[in-house]
Amino acid sequence: MPPEAPADQVAEQLARINEQLAIKNRRAKRIWQCVAGVLIGLVVLTLVLVLFNAVAFGAYDTEVQSQTQTMSLVPNLTEREGSL
Repeated sequence: MPPEAPADQVAEQLARINEQLAIKNRRAKRIWQCVAGVLIGLVVLTLVLVLFNAVAFGAYDTEVQSQTQTMSLVPNLTEREGSL
């Protein structure tokens, strides 16, 4: 058995391990890209909804006019004395 045979086997195993790690890295990268895409999509959707909300509230710009009248619970003594 030549001494180079174990070195060839080691190199072959390392090559297989390298391929497996490359596949694993590509899969992990694809998963992280999907997660980032979903998060960016949610942020964009939230911003669009906020803009629609601002436009909707701007369309219903109504001014409410109200009148207040103050009433005193304590009777006016000058009016009361005059009626006696």
